[in-house]
Amino acid sequence: MQLLSGSLGARKWAEPRIGRMLAAFVDREGWRPSGEHLLSESQRHVFIAGVRGFVTSAAAARFPQDPLIIVKEPAGSAGAPLISEAVPESRLIAVVRDLRDVVASSLDGKQPGGWQNPDGTRWQGSDPLAFTEQLTRVSVNNIVERLGQPLLDRFYG
Repeated sequence: MQLLSGSLGARKWAEPRIGRMLAAFVDREGWRPSGEHLLSESQRHVFIAGVRGFVTSAAAARFPQDPLIIVKEPAGSAGAPLISEAVPESRLIAVVRDLRDVVASSLDGKQPGGWQNPDGTRWQGSDPLAFTEQLTRVSVNNIVERLGQPLLDRFYG
């Protein structure tokens, strides 16, 4: 965020939580294949237009004179496909944490007194390799699920 905003002369908007909020709503309600519900495929264009209006209005209210804004949304990746569809002239950069670091952090957090184990009990896992494989599989699935295959294809062709 710092590098981009500095080199482009853009304003920074740290964690507006729009992506997370949109994804939570859609996840809770779920897309419907048909019907008149706002989240039905026949009404998708209406919902996406509303997302566009909401996102652009929120940005304009926060930064009325700035045409270029860098948004940092670490918890908003689940909403990235919706925002990308609603504001296609925007550009998204997905920064994915190295999975080795995810695994190392989680294993470290399971140690007595670690961030995942504040009560100090000893980790009961018997096979660190199996844990590593499972956590890696879950993490990859989360990346694909949150960003969506069409959006990943835009990044990686």
